[in-house]
Amino acid sequence: MKNIPALIKIAIWFLLASAVVWLVLGVLIAGRLHSGMPSDPLIRWGMAAAAFLACLVMVALAWLLAKSKRLAFVITLVALAVVFLLTLFDQVGWADAVMMALTLAPFVLLLIGRKWFMQKKA
Repeated sequence: MKNIPALIKIAIWFLLASAVVWLVLGVLIAGRLHSGMPSDPLIRWGMAAAAFLACLVMVALAWLLAKSKRLAFVITLVALAVVFLLTLFDQVGWADAVMMALTLAPFVLLLIGRKWFMQKKA
């Protein structure tokens, strides 16, 4: 991660922290340890799979951002905006507020550091 501006490094760490949250949520759902999940196995496993997929997407986006990919920058902003809006329209509790902060922080940091992604490559 050399030659990466500090703001982008911090944004990448926020994305990785978000990936960890999604992974933990997926494990909790799959292991029936989340009290708010329906008992229907199809719904439970679908939600667990979605959480695992979100984890993988966040890790992939963090990796691509570290490579200064312009398309990854745009896709990450869209993905973070979607996650933020979906969380906002949920019943917002303390866990949702934490997830919104984990989503909003890298969004803002990436917008501030967008110049690094928009520069022409040598």
